[in-house]
Amino acid sequence: MLTRLINWHYENKIEALRPKFLRMLKKDREEWEKTLQKIESGDEITTIVHPNSDKALETLAIIQKRIDMDKKYIHLRGLAVKDITRRYMINSNYLKYMQTLIWIYQMSNAAVRAGEQMPLTDAFLVLQEVEKSFDVLLMAASL
Repeated sequence: MLTRLINWHYENKIEALRPKFLRMLKKDREEWEKTLQKIESGDEITTIVHPNSDKALETLAIIQKRIDMDKKYIHLRGLAVKDITRRYMINSNYLKYMQTLIWIYQMSNAAVRAGEQMPLTDAFLVLQEVEKSFDVLLMAASL
């Protein structure tokens, strides 16, 4: 019963944050696509900041991977409809993933944030752990 209540709470949080999360990712992808177009067209100012397109392509791949995590979450949530414990784990991990990415985007927009509790390396570790756990769950579900 407690797990159902926590799941309900997590799913409400996820549904509240998810539009903001996807908007941020899509906006970032659009900005990097514009940057890549400027690099390829030979824009002088852009090529000074980004001398080659490799970094832009790499960043676009990372952003797409993060958007794909949302699709994996939806798929896993659908697979775990009746398994409350697994659904709790999926919701918990995805909520951590979204909150961490939102925190990273907010940090990148602020020049200096005094007193932040999570170092950037810890934030990226959280992202990697959640991505890995989702991949393992998807592989297990396909067996």
